[in-house]
Amino acid sequence: MKKRVGVAPSPSGKSIIVDFYYKRERHKETIKKEPTAANLNWAEIKHKAIMAEIANEEAGGAPFDYAKHFPFSRWLERSQGAGGTV
Repeated sequence: MKKRVGVAPSPSGKSIIVDFYYKRERHKETIKKEPTAANLNWAEIKHKAIMAEIANEEAGGAPFDYAKHFPFSRWLERSQGAGGTV
């Protein structure tokens, strides 16, 4: 299994990066919140929820709802624009 990187401040220090693997692809999504201790803690909780949903899907459960977590994701736009469903 590939390493799930987690959460980190962006290089600019103005947002938070959530880094994870989904469908064998690495995803780095930006959350437009200042990387304060409280916001990083919130993002860690969000990351854990995402990982649990992905694990549930991999085990045959309900599909991971990418749009629920990242409604403005460029990856989501590309995958849906190509006729794909997520």
